[in-house]
Amino acid sequence: MGFKKSFLTALLGVFTASLMASSAWAVNSGSYANQVPSARAMGRANTMVASVDDATAVTFNAARLPMVPANNLSVGVAFQDINTKYEGFNGVTDEADNNLAVTPNFHISSKLNQEKWGFGLGINVPWGLATNWTKSSPLKYLATETNLAVFNINPSVGYQINDSLSVGGGVDYYWVKDVTMKKQISGVVLNESIITGSATGTEQETQQKLTGDGAALGWDIGLAYKLMEKHLFGITFRRGAAVEVEGELEFNNINGTAATTVFGGPKYTTGAEATVYVPNQLMFGYAFKPTEKWVIEADAEWQEWSVSRDQNVKFDDPDPVRQAVLNADNPTLKDWHDAWSFGIGTEYILNKKWALRGGYSYLNQAVPETTFEPGLPDITVHILSLGAGYNITDDLAVDVAAQLFKTYKRRISNTQGDAIGAPIDGKYQSDGGFYGVNLRYTFGNKG
Repeated sequence: MGFKKSFLTALLGVFTASLMASSAWAVNSGSYANQVPSARAMGRANTMVASVDDATAVTFNAARLPMVPANNLSVGVAFQDINTKYEGFNGVTDEADNNLAVTPNFHISSKLNQEKWGFGLGINVPWGLATNWTKSSPLKYLATETNLAVFNINPSVGYQINDSLSVGGGVDYYWVKDVTMKKQISGVVLNESIITGSATGTEQETQQKLTGDGAALGWDIGLAYKLMEKHLFGITFRRGAAVEVEGELEFNNINGTAATTVFGGPKYTTGAEATVYVPNQLMFGYAFKPTEKWVIEADAEWQEWSVSRDQNVKFDDPDPVRQAVLNADNPTLKDWHDAWSFGIGTEYILNKKWALRGGYSYLNQAVPETTFEPGLPDITVHILSLGAGYNITDDLAVDVAAQLFKTYKRRISNTQGDAIGAPIDGKYQSDGGFYGVNLRYTFGNKG
């Protein structure tokens, strides 16, 4: 018992630390979708909508909560390691800085001594991204550093109507944490945007940093149906939200006419706000259980990214001259489209100690070529998932998983950056992986 408690305490400590310093990293597809609810799910290519039987039912399908057979805890972290490369048509190449990102996940469920009810709480990061291009990158005038993490705090409940049918739902609190968007601004372009012809051609670059955070509410509903013992079906709809993010815009190293006549010096700060869209989601799952030890599931997921039509930043500064400069390229057209993703995964109980998992998933892109930009290098992804679970005791299990992914080169030819003489045309490609570890623990009344 001492070992289990110390192991649990240590993993909860890792979760808390990663929660406070989390930097989520998208898989470079489906816009900034970033679903890593647990290592067990990762090993199965996140195909658990129809057959989930642990606390992650909160995330996959709340209707399955009554089927979780005990008080159940799942807590862990995912490490995300992604490389993105750029090959310009003019022969210039670049590679984004490869910073290891960490995403936490936490789920707990209980039947609370109720035969037909199940209750749960989940905290994870279903959406996020981080890209880091250097200040000397050929892409620097569009993006250098981009960070976004959307946490979902999700209390849920499920009810079993009869032996075949159950329903469930929950409330989703979307917390957009520490949005950061950085880029370089040409000193010549900045000064010319104020007074035509005022630039001397020797102005140094200015650094732009936009930060903020915010929160909004959504909800989810789910249904689970069992056809005999071997066929399971599940469906979940999750209502997204338009999250109003409030923060500030900061300029550093302003010089030339811009510093002396407009911004009043080399540094400038003003309040700013914008909207981050959490998309509606619809997930379908079908699971087949050839035996009690083996499950195979196929899932499909739709995300309504078409809600993101543009990025419109509103600035607090009332001065009309500064407003004109700040809004020179604002709002920015997005015109994203809805995306479907698909996966198939399996889990096999090898013996009382070991479970083996694997799967494949295909994540479609949501950002069209016309509005593609390097801060969000959205590319269709193929993912191979592998994982295993080990029962340390009857109550305590540890899961590990790896998702290895590869994209084809996406060819981009658009007008992004053309107006400032910094086109981003070329080929983009990403590869890397997610690596997860989780603890699953059953406790208390197991009824």
